[in-house]
Amino acid sequence: MTEFTGPPDFAALPADVRRTHLTEIGRTGDFAYDHAIPIVIARPAHAGDRASLRSASGFVAQIKGRFFLGTADHVWRAFLDRVANSEDVIFQAGSLRITPDRPNVYRDPDRDIVFIPISEGEARRSARLVSSSPRGWPPPRPPEGSYVVFSGCPEVMRDHVNDSRLEFGSFSSIMRVTSARDEHIVCQFEREIWISDYRKVPPPGMNLSGMSGGPVFSLADSLSIPLIGLIYEFSADLELLYIRTFANAHLP
Repeated sequence: MTEFTGPPDFAALPADVRRTHLTEIGRTGDFAYDHAIPIVIARPAHAGDRASLRSASGFVAQIKGRFFLGTADHVWRAFLDRVANSEDVIFQAGSLRITPDRPNVYRDPDRDIVFIPISEGEARRSARLVSSSPRGWPPPRPPEGSYVVFSGCPEVMRDHVNDSRLEFGSFSSIMRVTSARDEHIVCQFEREIWISDYRKVPPPGMNLSGMSGGPVFSLADSLSIPLIGLIYEFSADLELLYIRTFANAHLP
């Protein structure tokens, strides 16, 4: 039998019902995982410099017929700052290498979001599912009390196979929106009501740095699971996940 964590009313359900719920939850988490893409900012592999390597998360999105690589603006800014300081670093999003002179990059530093234009061919080569907002752009902010599903690639789950190969684990979860403001929402890690198998629950206090830029999807719409925002910060002490929404984000 699959081991699980969950509230008492879930534990009281018949085993086959629990397994069905866990399967459905797992599929929803896999949906978010299949859209998340690891981002690496590092010196070229031949340099063998692991200490300066940084990683984050992102996603590929199709918006009004155009394709973008999306992530948190502070991730892109960190890359540009290192280039400006004459560091020989690359920006690698999955199989896509993005140079600092990529034209027409849409940045909103105040909201901490960036959309980097890519071609349809690059979107296909990313090997990730393409995110979208089926109900139109910009998507509405999910209301407080509704649920979202997200995914990202924490640095703690990064494995250096060798100097030229990295493997990334991910953390994907469904969470309730515990606070909603104009352009951001917050999800509290409500461990007492989580329903999950033990393999998917990070222990309290785990540093989830590297999740920044991961995609967030709303489960408030019964007909679709639209992309509505990205992760921009995680507080390990308070176990709060901060999400920037794309509400009112009008791309040029």
